[in-house]
Amino acid sequence: MKRVFYFVIAIVIVAMIAGCGAFRKVVLSSEDYGKYISGSMEPIPLDEKFPSIPMQQVPPNRDLTKGVLDNGMTYYIMRGDNGRDTQFQPGKACFHLVQNTGSLVEDDHKTGVAHFVEHYAFNGTEHFPDNAAIEFMRGIGITFGNDANAITTMDFTEYILDGVPVAKKPSNIDSCLLLLRDWACALTFDPKHLERERSVILEEIRLRAPMMSQKHCLAYLEGTRYGNRMPCGTDDDINSLTIDDLKEYYNKWYQPQNQAVVVFGDVDVKQIEAKIKELFGSIPRGSAQVPRYQYTPMQHSKPKSYVVTSMTNDRAFVHICFSVTADSLVHHRNTTAWYINDRMRFHCIRLLTDRLARIKDETMLIDDIAVFNKPTIVCIKDDYPVVVQFSTSKDNWRMALEMVAAEMEKIKTYGWTKRETSALFHKGDGISIPENITDSINFDKEDKLTTNIDVLNPSLMVFDYVYGEPVFDSRNCGVMDRRVINGVSPSMAHDYYCRITADSNTTILLTLPEGSDQPTEAEVVDTYLKVRGTDFEPSKYQYAENKNFHDLLSTLPTDMTPGKVVSTRKSKLKGCTELTLSNGVKVIITNVCSVQRYFEAQVIRKGELDYYADDEAKKIKLLPQLVANKFTELGSNNANVRARMSISDDNNDEYHYFSMGMLSAESFFKYVRYCIADASIDSVRFAALKHALLSDADKEENQLNNLGYLWRKAVYGDGFGNRLGKMTKQQLEQLTLSEMQKLYKSYISNYNGAVILVKTNYSIKLIKPLIEKYFGSLPSNTSIVRQRKFGGFEVAHSNDSLYLKSPMQTPRTDFKMGYVLDSDAPYSQEREIQHDAFSSMLSTLMYDKIRLDDGNVYAIGSGYHLPVHGWHDEYVCVDAVCAPSYAATLQQKIDQIIRQMAYGDLITPQMLNDYINGKVAKLPREIKDSEYLNYIADYYKNHCTDRRITDEKLVRALTIDKVKALAREYLEKGFKKQVVVSTDI
Repeated sequence: MKRVFYFVIAIVIVAMIAGCGAFRKVVLSSEDYGKYISGSMEPIPLDEKFPSIPMQQVPPNRDLTKGVLDNGMTYYIMRGDNGRDTQFQPGKACFHLVQNTGSLVEDDHKTGVAHFVEHYAFNGTEHFPDNAAIEFMRGIGITFGNDANAITTMDFTEYILDGVPVAKKPSNIDSCLLLLRDWACALTFDPKHLERERSVILEEIRLRAPMMSQKHCLAYLEGTRYGNRMPCGTDDDINSLTIDDLKEYYNKWYQPQNQAVVVFGDVDVKQIEAKIKELFGSIPRGSAQVPRYQYTPMQHSKPKSYVVTSMTNDRAFVHICFSVTADSLVHHRNTTAWYINDRMRFHCIRLLTDRLARIKDETMLIDDIAVFNKPTIVCIKDDYPVVVQFSTSKDNWRMALEMVAAEMEKIKTYGWTKRETSALFHKGDGISIPENITDSINFDKEDKLTTNIDVLNPSLMVFDYVYGEPVFDSRNCGVMDRRVINGVSPSMAHDYYCRITADSNTTILLTLPEGSDQPTEAEVVDTYLKVRGTDFEPSKYQYAENKNFHDLLSTLPTDMTPGKVVSTRKSKLKGCTELTLSNGVKVIITNVCSVQRYFEAQVIRKGELDYYADDEAKKIKLLPQLVANKFTELGSNNANVRARMSISDDNNDEYHYFSMGMLSAESFFKYVRYCIADASIDSVRFAALKHALLSDADKEENQLNNLGYLWRKAVYGDGFGNRLGKMTKQQLEQLTLSEMQKLYKSYISNYNGAVILVKTNYSIKLIKPLIEKYFGSLPSNTSIVRQRKFGGFEVAHSNDSLYLKSPMQTPRTDFKMGYVLDSDAPYSQEREIQHDAFSSMLSTLMYDKIRLDDGNVYAIGSGYHLPVHGWHDEYVCVDAVCAPSYAATLQQKIDQIIRQMAYGDLITPQMLNDYINGKVAKLPREIKDSEYLNYIADYYKNHCTDRRITDEKLVRALTIDKVKALAREYLEKGFKKQVVVSTDI
């Protein structure tokens, strides 16, 4: 019987005979989905409907202090917890001001005024005149544009101060609250900044106009007030706005009854509450009430579609959006009904993601498929849709859309299988009697069920204020999650899925490269609906018959010879023990893990690709697409198993990442062993991948918007492309399965020197025999000295510039310029601190002397690079966007600042003190459990504890002379490089 990937093989065979051109003429018909082999994945009877759930109020979060002042201002205060909260940082706090108006309330012909006012907040307030707010941020160690920023949406405006050090300097609390108060009611609106900010905003509009996200948002919101109120506004309206217009908007809407203060972090809640009442309570109450605009999308019985073009992508992108406006609970987000519906949506997304991922893996026709319900396409009060997103070559979008539509239609017809739903819907944790989903919930009972809502950050409080979506208490969420697990059946989830994906909720956004043949919007809809009425059978995948997780692991070789632990020592890293095995493998075990029965691992083979020539290296870089997909199937059947493989371009390292929960220790070690040394290359995937690569082989790489790629090409010359470029069409045509299998066998034949990091709360005594059995038996040949064939890229010793024509339509120049040192010196914290200080001070000087006083510069910043394996260079560089006619002048100004830093007195003691104080305040005090495996991985990859600055003594030992010496070293010994991409070339 037929299967989708059988169809792909047939096409590949035809393509090999008739040439690649024949492949593009093939159109996938719906009959190709009709028959599937019989197997063990039986569909679930669809006999239950998702019930109507009582709208019971959810109790407030017990850790959140929320109140309303007499003048109407709302405040939220929460002290974080390092064990539970991802954004919590010991000794630091976040301060946000939320204005409950955005671009939606703007008058006609004054669009963009809300965003314009937001820009003015950093140009002077009552207590922070002119540039004083930015100087204050630098002085306390937070970065403007990163830690400190502001955003304007259609519904609200938010001012952000994150990562503020408050433990060592408590006075920062008062200063930050004062700045929030000034933003709320005391902007000064100095007219001297008007034209500069106008030019910056106009450039933002020009930059965003060609972006896919901007076009998608406009298309999705067409015909509504939201669609006519994009936050940046229009060119004509921005050009006509006056200072009086800004003041009018500010005075009308910036009133305490429309505002909220959010404080989150390592703070004393009672003390913060008293300070807020004292500081903000005196602001007079206003009378303006924010109008409620109901989002009413255009009514349609068939799916809508929009076709847009992109100048910056050479592939087709498809977004299938399912609106949640049909969910009547969208305005009742503080109820159990909304929460349970939301969890059902999460389960549907998870199941759909796993199902569609199999299509991607088996056909290689689709790239990067994902399903999500995040505010990505749009984020408004009434809707942020469920989105199915994928990309493919511009010639294959019809086939790919049909494939996805067919699989989604099969789910509607047959539902999910028992195996797919077993991990998400189970009567777990000792409860065998299903709960009635329609009964009220007792929130007083204790419940330890793990929930992924247990992640707190300031954004949740912003959403509570603006959208009415409460900050759920994880303890309450556990009770509600248990109700979902025990009271909802998979068939109920199927009913909910069918309601979400109804045609009346569906919008299809197709993005094609500019210049390609464009279908009509009706043709896109017809392609999506083409599979309707087909007599489908349930999806039954080949591996499902006999290759589930445990079955596949049972295929491991039985004649493995266990190795021995030859040495054991405590690592200097917290909680780490280092075991060296007889085959040369090092296993690093860390017990920094708070989750019971959980394993996480990383496998690192440092510089493994160095032993292969350029052509072999390009082939080996295909392995993650061939091998990783094979063992990722195991994770599809087990919700608690995750794996991925990657090979780094930067340093030729090979990485594997694994996580597994609620399974046995032996299963985990078997799984890791299978994935890194016993998996095989699947012939079906090889054929599909080869076809996918051939279909793109005659297209030039679109790298004009990747300044990083172009910069390295300028630094390293033609040799860079030989190592990292794509395989040629001729090389791909000659590539054979047997050649790849032989290369893969060679590639995994020697694990001598590999490092395996294991994070678990199991004792070393318990898992040591498993380590010896599964890792000690990894193939290794310690007697053969391997010959390296790649020693790293060499810097091109000349002052080179690369000029390229920009594909953008609006006039602009993007450039990257800087100085490069030829160096392969070992890493040191002192060298890192010198570079970080030089780059930070250069950014500050460019902002003060160029960006603030020049309307021709739209964005500017600097960065640096230190040697890692494979890249023998150090550099300091500047990225900038400016008007085309101004590029040469800007480059001269940057050069002049660097020379004055090196030979003049541009670096002041105050600047040095600001850098040192800010850096010390931001030094990591404690590594979170969730980050610790990456932390120790950095140590074993780079021979340093994380490529972050951690040594306070070295920071405090920094002097102006050391920074100037580094600047002189670059000017006197380095090579000047620059890449210019401009519309004027």
